[in-house]
Amino acid sequence: MNFADAAQRHWTDAEQLVTTQRWPNSDHFYGLAAECALKEVMRALGMALDSDDKPSDRKHRVHIDKLWSEFRTFASGRGASNYAAMLPASNPFSDWGIEQRYWHSAQILQGTVQPHRQGALHARAVLSQASQDGRVK
Repeated sequence: MNFADAAQRHWTDAEQLVTTQRWPNSDHFYGLAAECALKEVMRALGMALDSDDKPSDRKHRVHIDKLWSEFRTFASGRGASNYAAMLPASNPFSDWGIEQRYWHSAQILQGTVQPHRQGALHARAVLSQASQDGRVK
């Protein structure tokens, strides 16, 4: 798996969709972009992976609504509390769910998307910092 590439791809798609007010799919992609960005940093910090490149630990096989808090704990425990500190303690994705891909379009509006976009920006900043630090290659 290439979490960094997936993070960039989902971000790009989200940004394109938000310009045409395609709120449901842009929101979905912001969540996936944030999730992939954080998983790439976790991988670089030593997150164990199975032979199929999936996280070995079940608590790391979660989506961004749960991964946000797990990342903060994981990074702090790996001597990377600076990365954890880059994420707000309050999870902007607490109301985001992977199952929203099945929801009716009217259930996800612009007001829902903006906090998720901001959360994705924070996750991208963590990935960027880890890259600058030489942890992510």
